[in-house]
Amino acid sequence: MSRVGFGLIGCGSMGVHLATQANQVEGAKVVAVCDPDQERASQASSKLGGVPTFANHNDMLSLSEVNAVIIASPNSQHAPQACDAAKAGKHIFCEKPMAPTLEECDRMIQAAKEAGVKLMIAQVLRFFPVFQETIRLVSSGVIGEPRAVRIARTGGAKGIFESGWRTKYAHTGGILMEINAHELDFMRVLCGDVELVNAVADQIVHGVYDYHDTFFVEMRFRSGA
Repeated sequence: MSRVGFGLIGCGSMGVHLATQANQVEGAKVVAVCDPDQERASQASSKLGGVPTFANHNDMLSLSEVNAVIIASPNSQHAPQACDAAKAGKHIFCEKPMAPTLEECDRMIQAAKEAGVKLMIAQVLRFFPVFQETIRLVSSGVIGEPRAVRIARTGGAKGIFESGWRTKYAHTGGILMEINAHELDFMRVLCGDVELVNAVADQIVHGVYDYHDTFFVEMRFRSGA
């Protein structure tokens, strides 16, 4: 395969950003876009060289020039769209979080295995230099075995986070899924699997969400950390 043709599913700001970055990678080209909002799909197409637009992802998946997909749709749509892509023989790059439930994640993995396609979740913190260096220091034993990790994130509901599907629990799975999937994933990379979780939550900061916006989470890892 001389070139990987990508189809974009979800033409919001993150989807267009990912597609734009993909076009800068040698051997990769976004060849089609899909969004049920055809105005949004048309806007994305114009930014990506006038590629074909689709309202239904299965119609786009029928294109032979689409070898892989970028899934940047609402979180609740990740699993069905990824499974459809796998059945169509397309490799999958899916925005985080993988899916709102463990059952959906398992279905995505199984579909990719059965189809023999690659499935990657966009846990980008793993590739940031400061985090890669932290992983190197821990895995090499330079700083010893990790006994505790503390991460704090604060922010406001601005821009894309103050309206639309990101304000609805049914579409996001909540703020720990939509935002803190990065931090939770990184702590698991450092410390391994979790065996115990204690958490408290409330809606303190924002009135635009229909779910809790503030969490304090304590996790006990099987490693003892």
